[in-house]
Amino acid sequence: MNEIFITTPDGKQPVQAHVKGGLAIHRTRGQKHRRYTITHIPSGLSIATKISSLGEARQKVEALLALWDFSKSEAEYMAEIFNANNGLMEKMKEIIPREIY
Repeated sequence: MNEIFITTPDGKQPVQAHVKGGLAIHRTRGQKHRRYTITHIPSGLSIATKISSLGEARQKVEALLALWDFSKSEAEYMAEIFNANNGLMEKMKEIIPREIY
């Protein structure tokens, strides 16, 4: 486990997380039920929330890492995800259909 910082309404907050390739899996903050979140480490922004198990979160991370290098900066991530020509957003929606991007 590693400590990373996530972006919250109160600013950056530390959490313990499993880290791989620029993505982190950690417990969803503020949830009654113990769920998992996948966060883009350089930006601290969540990619997916409310994942029911650690195993499911790990599968999603592996699939996401096959799409793009998530260790890149927040600016590069935002430019890539909103670039309609590359289809990254649509591919991510196939992996995480109901989640937050």
